[in-house]
Amino acid sequence: MFNDNDLPAPIIEGYNGSKLYNHGKTEFCVEIPHYEYAHSGDQICFYVNEIPIGDCFNLDKVEDLGTPCIYKLPFSIFFPINVSCSFSYTVQAQGQNEPRYSATLIVTYTGKSEGSLFKAPTIYSSFGYDNDQNIIEPHPPVCGGENGRNVIDCHAISNYKEHNNQAGLYLVVKGGNHTVDGVPFGNNVEAFACIESSCHTLANPYSLGTQMMLPDANNPSHGSLVYHLSHRALLGFKSHGECVSDNGFRFAYGKANFWYEVNGKYFKSDVWKGRIFTCGTDPKYGINTNTVCTNPNYRPCYNCPE
Repeated sequence: MFNDNDLPAPIIEGYNGSKLYNHGKTEFCVEIPHYEYAHSGDQICFYVNEIPIGDCFNLDKVEDLGTPCIYKLPFSIFFPINVSCSFSYTVQAQGQNEPRYSATLIVTYTGKSEGSLFKAPTIYSSFGYDNDQNIIEPHPPVCGGENGRNVIDCHAISNYKEHNNQAGLYLVVKGGNHTVDGVPFGNNVEAFACIESSCHTLANPYSLGTQMMLPDANNPSHGSLVYHLSHRALLGFKSHGECVSDNGFRFAYGKANFWYEVNGKYFKSDVWKGRIFTCGTDPKYGINTNTVCTNPNYRPCYNCPE
């Protein structure tokens, strides 16, 4: 639809080209840069993904071009949230048959009031945090798409016996004074977990402890902190639902969230959000994890196999 984009892209006040936050407001300010042959009375129309968003605006004064808040628009034009979309405008001059089109601005609206300074932690299985093959990827708690690396399951936590701390999972936070999203050296970092399912819930939030971010001995420009969650704390998570295991066991995933806070809750990281199913289906695996799972319509949840 849009071609010959000879006008500059719109500018959103406070938008850095990454993600858009609302800062507690319902509207945002738009700047239209100066363009050639501008006249008072030009009609300016805005578009999201080349679809008009509503009423157009008239340019009152050419001098208004280049000012930070020539028009205000609602954040709701960018729904659904966390989806990249194109934002643009057209200018229709009086007496002209064809509008002029702007370049597009790519916008991802978060629906949040403010962004996190720090990225989410990295989660590793019990097989160790020194190998990227052991990284567990975030994933919504829905059925399907399992690839061996996007579910916290019995296998992921099974190597705990090889560790003195009985770790079922590891949480790693990156740091450095000159790294993007890294926690600066000298700051205290407390890591947290929240795991919820029909059968079992880990306290919300559950603290994994506090450590100070310091330079690595072998790479002083970077740092990392390692926390662990014990195998025992990760047992017995399942919900009731329509996922089906290989042996016909019907279940649903629980929700697992991990994050960290810097300097006593002053700054909070993005949240790692994943899915968990740590339930055995055979009584030989041990004692029923939780009696609420003995719903007559569902088989009980037992400890993971040893």
